[in-house]
Amino acid sequence: MSTTDLTINAEQTGLAYTSDLNDALAALDTCHSGPTAPTTQLSSGKFWLDTSGTHPVLKIYRGGWKALFTITTTGVTTSLVSLNVSETSNFNLVNATDFNTTSDKRLKSNIKVINSETALNQVKTLNGVYYEMNGKQNIGLIAQEVENIVPEVVIEREDGYKGVNYSNLVAVLVEAIKEQDTKITALENRLLKLEES
Repeated sequence: MSTTDLTINAEQTGLAYTSDLNDALAALDTCHSGPTAPTTQLSSGKFWLDTSGTHPVLKIYRGGWKALFTITTTGVTTSLVSLNVSETSNFNLVNATDFNTTSDKRLKSNIKVINSETALNQVKTLNGVYYEMNGKQNIGLIAQEVENIVPEVVIEREDGYKGVNYSNLVAVLVEAIKEQDTKITALENRLLKLEES
């Protein structure tokens, strides 16, 4: 039974209303919640309460299931945040005491470690810049430059302007630091051998 097949309205009475209401509740219970995602009649806007994890997650279908909210014992946490800005001069500042990015291994596939030498070369090519935006002095990166070096961290908004996911750059920085550490350790060992001889 699918909710798209139902028509429940105030004109119904008695058994007809009760029957359709029970069908609607059954559809919600079986098609829209549970540990397995619905696979029939998928269209943008369909909701599903995913109960496969520790806490239920409300998801919406947009070319795939996107998490909206996680329902925990202490409240509801937002899983997906999207800010739409209509003018370049009207960027909003978002302040938060903590921001967690979903990173559970169980949600990922085809995992490959970033090559540390490649990461170091990428970091060496990036340009940290000072710039002004909305009359305020800032530091950061230029999205178009980053896109040529680490395209995975650049997004293009609906209005055509580009942004950088700075938090995802941490993975590149981690591997670049490891490569630097390897080179420094090798140099230290060579220096130690020279001093001993």
